[in-house]
Amino acid sequence: MSVILKGLIKPILPLLVRQFGSPIRDARTGDLIGRAILVPWKGTIRVVGLSHAFVMPRFAPAGQTFYWHQTIEFSTHPPVDYPRFDQASDPPGGRKGRILWLIIAHQDASTVEAIMAYWENYIPSEDVLIAYGGASREEFARIRHSQKLFIEDPRLRTRAHVLEKQSYTGVLRAAHQWLKTHDPYTHVYLAESDLFPVSADISRHLLTRLDETDADVLFYHLNRADLTNWCHLLYHQSFPGFVPFLSSLSHRPEKEVVLNAIGCGSFWTRAAFEAVAEVDEYEPVYLEFFLPSVAHHLGFRVVESSDQNQFISVIPKKASAVRKCKASGALFVHPVKNLSELPEPLPSVP
Repeated sequence: MSVILKGLIKPILPLLVRQFGSPIRDARTGDLIGRAILVPWKGTIRVVGLSHAFVMPRFAPAGQTFYWHQTIEFSTHPPVDYPRFDQASDPPGGRKGRILWLIIAHQDASTVEAIMAYWENYIPSEDVLIAYGGASREEFARIRHSQKLFIEDPRLRTRAHVLEKQSYTGVLRAAHQWLKTHDPYTHVYLAESDLFPVSADISRHLLTRLDETDADVLFYHLNRADLTNWCHLLYHQSFPGFVPFLSSLSHRPEKEVVLNAIGCGSFWTRAAFEAVAEVDEYEPVYLEFFLPSVAHHLGFRVVESSDQNQFISVIPKKASAVRKCKASGALFVHPVKNLSELPEPLPSVP
């Protein structure tokens, strides 16, 4: 019965929050964060709403000594903007370089080849390395692309990605070994198979952005998560090894920092990519925490591609949305689950 009730109540909760929720303002900026319903529950307070905000509750400072009441306020972290630190090497200078496009795929061979055919409208085929996460080695063998890796790591093949702590460590390690015999590459773009380019000259755009921000890694939707209500963080904090693992890697004075970023696409200097690939993930961490947090704690400068966030989401995009993104200056769109939604016609796949 409880499962049925949850199924009935869950769809109407957003309506209830919009109708009856209290406006929650950021104590740091004064901006409206959203609306929420605060419910006392068994000696705690349940916050219904703010599900996709990175919000920190705290007791507010008071100008007097109020013995009989205190105020709880909410705030957010400032945008992520940490300098490079300690042992991290400077990124390659200038706005030139050669990018390895590392595409994680799991579909059947014909679909992977169709994805490749689309990407080849924008980048050289010889600069693409496929990291195959499908379960079938036979299907992997049928992919007609010479630069491909079969990834053994079972943590790539999760279903409940957050609960099972999906990991790209196996992908990074395999690509790191491959790079040892492929010296020309100075940068790596790590992409999931439902992320697609829609802009010409994307290499120049990416290299320019990295240079302008003096960054080692670019992420989408990058946030500082520690001390907040982010549900993925609260889940990880139930494992006692999570925070000590990140702290043990850190070259920085603030060892408690946890960064979160959507994992569909990220742009790396080779030095940052290889340093993270060499980390022993002895404590399982979900990839959306692992990638930005480990790069940060190793001392690399991690920056958000904030001008591109609007084109990157978790809601599948239809053809009309993809066209609007392209017209608005998108470099990539995510997610596109149906190749027919893409603006250019796909070459036929034999």
